[in-house]
Amino acid sequence: MTDILRYGRVLRAYKARGSLQLNTNHSFQCSFNAVQFVDGAIRVQCRIPTADTVSNILTWDLMSNIEVQSIRGITEDNQEITLSGQILWTNVNHRTTEDSRSITISLVAAEMFVKPEGAESPLCTLKFGITNFEFEGNIGREQKTETSHRFDRGILAVSLPFGEIRIERLPDYEVAVANLKATQSIEPTCEMSLELSTHDIQWAKDFADDLCTILSLAKGTKIVWIYLDGYDGEGVNRLAFHKNAVTRPYSGASASVVDSIHPSDIKELIEKGYERFAQLKGQYKLGHVIDAYLESKRPHSYLESRGLAAIQAMELLAAQYAEKHNLVYIMDENEFGDKLGGIGTAVNEVFQKAFGESYVSALCGEHNEKLKSLNRRTLRQVLKQVFQDFVLIVPGSKLHALMETRNALVHRGSFNTNDRVNEYYRVISIMDRLLLKMLGYAGYILDCEQKWARVHL
Repeated sequence: MTDILRYGRVLRAYKARGSLQLNTNHSFQCSFNAVQFVDGAIRVQCRIPTADTVSNILTWDLMSNIEVQSIRGITEDNQEITLSGQILWTNVNHRTTEDSRSITISLVAAEMFVKPEGAESPLCTLKFGITNFEFEGNIGREQKTETSHRFDRGILAVSLPFGEIRIERLPDYEVAVANLKATQSIEPTCEMSLELSTHDIQWAKDFADDLCTILSLAKGTKIVWIYLDGYDGEGVNRLAFHKNAVTRPYSGASASVVDSIHPSDIKELIEKGYERFAQLKGQYKLGHVIDAYLESKRPHSYLESRGLAAIQAMELLAAQYAEKHNLVYIMDENEFGDKLGGIGTAVNEVFQKAFGESYVSALCGEHNEKLKSLNRRTLRQVLKQVFQDFVLIVPGSKLHALMETRNALVHRGSFNTNDRVNEYYRVISIMDRLLLKMLGYAGYILDCEQKWARVHL
């Protein structure tokens, strides 16, 4: 397993014997090592003993872009392991010794499923491993001993309509958070547990996705789950599912908008925000908006690029809102189209007299394309309605400054004034407040425009 370990720090590793199945009739017996790293990546290294014919078939199929369908086997501790989803090979090495010939294939997998061989016990509890979430517990701290390591676990308990969820620090939480802050890396920091009652695993996965999106907004950094463990009624582990999720390095404490020190703030956001997010994510593509917005808080990037990312998220949200509320066009598009010909003729005549024939097509467009935009509401108009709908007070002067910043970033790639930092913070503060208002949050925030003072939203 020496080669595969070089890709990072190992979270979990499995050694197994089984088969590699291609999207053909070809299947190859192999031994393999499968690893998930702390950044969520799942890598596999397969060793396939070969004769000339097997070697030629396998090499030809891979080089012909035949997809790997699955890798299955039994681990050394008698667990069934399956790697599936999108499986991409990254390297193929042929090895020949006096005694044998083999092919070693390095692959990246989308999913990995592990369970005790033949075990079919019903699951009662799921625990999701979550990356990059820094938090304080809101119930009494408990001492716990695990693998001879005694640690102080912080637990964040939250009540939702379907029951209670608990977010519990992992044993090495303090070390993980210290690494995050020092290196801005990716670290599993906690596990979120919930009881399965009337819901199934897929529902739980979807819930965990939504929860991580809400937490990502609160902390200003990408937070995802990368594995889940399933337990039966007696607390025995019955399955492990690993996901090669899209992760991002920790963005730093200054990216946070909901404080970690006051657990009541995070608790209120989850309890009020979960159902609202579930309602709005389809209407406004809120998950995509938040993901786009997180790009504006990533460190080690030009401030102009980060400001433009925030503007992109703002425009994506405004566009979804306008479409949902029939605010894209001022009047019916067909009705305006019927009148566009006459408008174009009249405007062309005016422009010919005022500026001369040579400017008409430039001012109106060759087929009146520019005149069509007369029927579209401006971003400023849509944002006014968005702010009003979600009860966010943005004075006219501040909205005007926001639009000036937007226009400068989009058209010139720079901020509107030399005070670029304050311009950036203005955009961030407005978006922080708007997204949290949309989720129904009414607690305290860390306002970057006020030097991260904890103020009431």
